[in-house]
Amino acid sequence: MASEFEYVRFRLGRKDTREERFAALGKVLGALRERKAREASGQLDEDSANTEAREMVRLVHSPAAIADLETDLSLILACEYFIGDLVRLGSDLAEVRYDAQAWPYGGVTSLVRLVESFGFEIEQVDNGTDVLSAEDFRER
Repeated sequence: MASEFEYVRFRLGRKDTREERFAALGKVLGALRERKAREASGQLDEDSANTEAREMVRLVHSPAAIADLETDLSLILACEYFIGDLVRLGSDLAEVRYDAQAWPYGGVTSLVRLVESFGFEIEQVDNGTDVLSAEDFRER
């Protein structure tokens, strides 16, 4: 049964930092959503865009992830999908919902890497065509 949205589902993992990391991911997704809306309406200049990207990178906890994160953020902003809600499905399970606006929409590899950069483990990806396990998603 197809859902009304696509998603990246993930495990929250370590209990000692899960709430802090979940909240930080929510802030980054909110900033991306807001930036995409301003960009679409022509209200974003290049200087403020670069400043916002640096601010988003600072929210990430994993120093190893920061090197590629600016590229991933740029790719997320360029993809043709609406970033939806960050939803908690249980004590250790959550998902980022998105809505593809066109096909092909650019894929969600960068969105997956963003979620992983907060230390979360991908469980499943609904790409609009298939629902894939993390392993199957990586093999494509």
